[in-house]
Amino acid sequence: MPQSSSVVYDAKNAGLHADGKTDDSETINRAIDNAIAGNFGSIQLPCGQIMVNKPINLTNRSNLTFRGCAANLAYGAGDMPPSTFPTNMTQLLCNTGTVCLDTTGSSDLILEKFAIRVAKTYSKPSTIGILFGRDIANGEKSRGQFCYAQFDRIQDVFIYMDSNPAASIRGSIGIYNVGAEHFTISGGKIVADQAVEFADTNILNLKSPYQQLATGCPASMTAIEINGSASFQSWKFFAIEFNNVQTLTADRCHMIAGAPGTIAVNFNSGNDNGNIRLACQIEHYKSAINTNVNIDHLDISGLMVVYPENPIIGLNTNVTITSSRLGARQVHGTPQPLLSRGANDTISGCHIDLGTLAGIDSPGIKVLGSIVFAPGHHDRDIKFADGSHYLLLDDTGISAVGGLVQQ
Repeated sequence: MPQSSSVVYDAKNAGLHADGKTDDSETINRAIDNAIAGNFGSIQLPCGQIMVNKPINLTNRSNLTFRGCAANLAYGAGDMPPSTFPTNMTQLLCNTGTVCLDTTGSSDLILEKFAIRVAKTYSKPSTIGILFGRDIANGEKSRGQFCYAQFDRIQDVFIYMDSNPAASIRGSIGIYNVGAEHFTISGGKIVADQAVEFADTNILNLKSPYQQLATGCPASMTAIEINGSASFQSWKFFAIEFNNVQTLTADRCHMIAGAPGTIAVNFNSGNDNGNIRLACQIEHYKSAINTNVNIDHLDISGLMVVYPENPIIGLNTNVTITSSRLGARQVHGTPQPLLSRGANDTISGCHIDLGTLAGIDSPGIKVLGSIVFAPGHHDRDIKFADGSHYLLLDDTGISAVGGLVQQ
């Protein structure tokens, strides 16, 4: 019998202490098992601090809501003694040495209204806040459908993890999603060495504490949505990293650098990153976007950058961007160019809008069959590689550059 979303299981009935001192690992996992056995659709966590020394097991679940009473990040940044912790919030203190909350193989799972705290002073600080991902095909025999982890949602969840560079190649990670599609992040804030990692395969070679992760299933990383003013902050690496992500929309999100020299968005691997729209505010980063790989249908025309340190988009060697809308509005700080100088890179069939940015001096980037919209600039401010051909609209008028024929 499927769970009824209207029936709520009170986790206190399983003996949960939420006193910030007692290890509640076994009781919180028992509460989950009790809720599933009783066909409850929601698990309600009490207000308070819930210490967990063993990962929370939400693997292979369906149509379930895991909910706290409320949360915000203001009480995630410090080690609040139980006597001073607000009585109207739920916070998980994650001392597992690995994943804190494991949802591998689950679909239609909602996580909402709680905070996760990982402090470097813990004896075994968790390295991953929340793990989403696919398990092995037919991982639970009769539950083979869970191979296709999808329609999971995290909303109004706050994750604060101290820097832990040794935790993985990306240090501490707030959310690690391995191939779970139709995935939504709404509201909340995530702070870690790297806030979010999206990957179609297990690039970190991470092990789920409860399931075999991401083998035996066709890989997928599609239909991702970030909205509701979700916020991301990185200590060491990236706010968000993409590995073979298809179809992602980030609307009204906020990314802020936790330390100098970090990058907001990194496209790391594969040639299948595409159909991605970023309409976010990005502050104090070395680069708003960095890419090591080709991208198709990237739309950053709604990007706003605050105090950027370098060009907005950093292109590494031999990168191609096609059929995209590239632009940003800069507020505050020294005006930066849209694109780095580049090296043997190509931008093809794109709309390039300088907006309030500086000009472009990119002799290593060839622009083909594109439109460059540059109000407030002169044609001498726009420099691309030899062999480029594009239509330039600037204060001098309309120019056909590189052999384009004006009819």
